[in-house]
Amino acid sequence: MILYHGSARKLKSLKRRQATAGEGIEVPKGELLNGIYFTPDIGFAVAIAGMPSGAAHIDETKKTVEFENPSEFDPEKKIFVYQVDTEKLPGLHFEKVDEQQYVVTGENEVYPESYRELKAGEVMKYYQLINWEGFRDEMTKEFGLK
Repeated sequence: MILYHGSARKLKSLKRRQATAGEGIEVPKGELLNGIYFTPDIGFAVAIAGMPSGAAHIDETKKTVEFENPSEFDPEKKIFVYQVDTEKLPGLHFEKVDEQQYVVTGENEVYPESYRELKAGEVMKYYQLINWEGFRDEMTKEFGLK
């Protein structure tokens, strides 16, 4: 299975980190593990990598993203999406958290086999940004929408 990891930084390896939730934000326990998170959905990885500071609500059913700090979203910001093939990493245990996330908790780092350098605005190919003021202008410019 191909899995992705989105990041705002260019990395040589993906390192285990303790996931946290912002103050007053409740998330399921599986999303607060000390691990390395992956997703089978490249669009979700792009959304995670490109989100500005603060929280973001990603609605998979409606395919929308709402940022806590939408004015900080920069569609030109460089982001990185890393790829691993679980079949090529037989020593790692990928635990399913939910439909969008898997986590590796038993390793301190994972070396991805490849990565893509993108711009944060790529998220608009997968989701509608419902509270970003530049959404309509950016979509018109990028995709010729009216």
